[in-house]
Amino acid sequence: MSESPLERTEVLKMIYYDDFLYSIVCALRGPDLTNSEPLKDVFTWPIRWICSGCVDPIKKILDLIKPGNVTTIIYSLPLFEGNIKHYLTHVYSAYRSFHKIGVIPKDVFEYVRECIETVKKISEMLESKPFKDIDVDSYTEPIVRLYKDLCEKYKVNERG
Repeated sequence: MSESPLERTEVLKMIYYDDFLYSIVCALRGPDLTNSEPLKDVFTWPIRWICSGCVDPIKKILDLIKPGNVTTIIYSLPLFEGNIKHYLTHVYSAYRSFHKIGVIPKDVFEYVRECIETVKKISEMLESKPFKDIDVDSYTEPIVRLYKDLCEKYKVNERG
């Protein structure tokens, strides 16, 4: 890249003053949490791949944000140290921005939103009850249905 510092500064200003771009850039870094690899693998990496421009955004989302991977995150929640809600707010904003600027369609955004909300809901439940008292399957069942519908609609193999 041969951009001058002035050109890079202009790009930074553009990002800073564009709410959509800013929300995506904020999510690129990933979680500030300990033991958070499952979160990064499932929610952050699709954002990074989409920003690289080298992938089909729908396929990459459906390849990485699978119901089984979301379930892995849920079962890993007790291991995460830090503010998971803060991280989930950033990734939600990034995917919402992808939808608003036309990178992903509404149904794919709604699926990702449902996955994020499910993780957030169970994380909040864990603040007041033990994991054994939470029926994870009842919370992930809607995600499985949405995922299957999207894979069929967008002709994506559910196994990757």
